[in-house]
Amino acid sequence: MNILGLSGAIRQGNHDGAAVLVQDGKIVAAAEEERFVGVKHAPGLLPEMSIRFCLEKVALAIKDIDLVVFPGKTYENINTILNNYFKFKFGYLPHIVTIDHHFAHAASSYFMSGFDQSLIITADLSGDSRSTVLFYGENNKIQEIRSFSKPNSLGIFYALITQYLGFQYNNDECKVMALAAGWGETLY
Repeated sequence: MNILGLSGAIRQGNHDGAAVLVQDGKIVAAAEEERFVGVKHAPGLLPEMSIRFCLEKVALAIKDIDLVVFPGKTYENINTILNNYFKFKFGYLPHIVTIDHHFAHAASSYFMSGFDQSLIITADLSGDSRSTVLFYGENNKIQEIRSFSKPNSLGIFYALITQYLGFQYNNDECKVMALAAGWGETLY
């Protein structure tokens, strides 16, 4: 089975468009759109070039894709937007499923972990109107335990710390992570 996982800009604030191709349960290709367009985070873009890269990497055509998965279940008109996108950009409409943003994070970690059981915590600024979700994974199934919505968000707190330090929130959090790693090394 060929599954194409996507992320990208459907709404304002979306960024980091990317595509990953999973073939029979194994990742065979993945790419971020910013790599091809030369713009950090590739804001406002669905990952057209990333999709093409993944298909070319394993010599598949869009018609060989059994399923496209996009995290944005609560987005208004998402199915129409994605249907039109694939028809226009690729001339073909594969089967598309939208899933919850946090479930996508949980699934990507749990199913690739190799663990039979896992407590999974996703914490984000916001995704599908939620900021943190607790899941339990067992026997290749994931069950939601509890969720937290904005303003109760570790992601918002982290963004505020990023901005307080003089960086741009929702953009430079990786720099703050890098600073924290370097700072910790100087303590020893």
